[in-house]
Amino acid sequence: SSLRPLLPKVRVLAVSAGAAHVLLADDQGRCWSGGDAGDGRLGRGGASELAIVEGVDDIKGVAAGACHSLAFTSKGTLYAWGLASDGRLGFTTEDASAPPTRVALEGVVDASAGKYHSLVVASEGVVFAFGDNSYGQLGLGHADDAWEPACVALPSSAVCVAAGASHSLVLLEDGDVVGFGSDAQGQLGGARVDDDESDSDSSDTDSTSSSSSSAADDEVWTPARVPGLCGKGVVAVAAGGAANSDAGHTVAVTAAGAVLCLGAGGLGQLG
Repeated sequence: SSLRPLLPKVRVLAVSAGAAHVLLADDQGRCWSGGDAGDGRLGRGGASELAIVEGVDDIKGVAAGACHSLAFTSKGTLYAWGLASDGRLGFTTEDASAPPTRVALEGVVDASAGKYHSLVVASEGVVFAFGDNSYGQLGLGHADDAWEPACVALPSSAVCVAAGASHSLVLLEDGDVVGFGSDAQGQLGGARVDDDESDSDSSDTDSTSSSSSSAADDEVWTPARVPGLCGKGVVAVAAGGAANSDAGHTVAVTAAGAVLCLGAGGLGQLG
């Protein structure tokens, strides 16, 4: 069958695909959702066909995770909905899932929803992380989940973020890329904090060194530069993951138009 427009009369400005649902933002600031309605990830009742999410407007960007959703407005307000476990929505709730709810962050300019965690860039390039932290994918130097946005210490200001199944990426304003979380499939390119200490703005080098991973456990607990992506003029990054495992891969695009890939490639995801 041939491709056809899903919303022929709507001008879509942003799109994000999760494990079983999709989010769109149009030129009128509306947020659309479609797909699997389980866990409240669509932010509305009704069928799985694309429809408008009520209660949010002026939407500029969207991010779809495995079972949760994020959307931010042109004024920097962040909304989250869907499965609430592990803190991936950025707020505490007694319910298993939540409708579109405002998160206590201001000045949001970018957001990414991973499998069970979330990353956000706020004003002045500050990055916040929340949700599951089993592999250190929040970059906080410990394994505790974060139920509220926690600030990630970075060597310089962030431009954008990418959250995968078990790893995270941050594109810095100088074009370098830092990563944290699982490096089990090489999705962080062998990044280690010990290799990056001279560039870190952290004064607590002892705790940073002890929280970084060894070659045996393949986990990076605080941001470390990704060797294969630094100095290459990267302008965009994406973090992928498998639906049925925590295997991950990384894709970056350079200013020259080159595509760089790292990580799991057993299904051809590295091209």
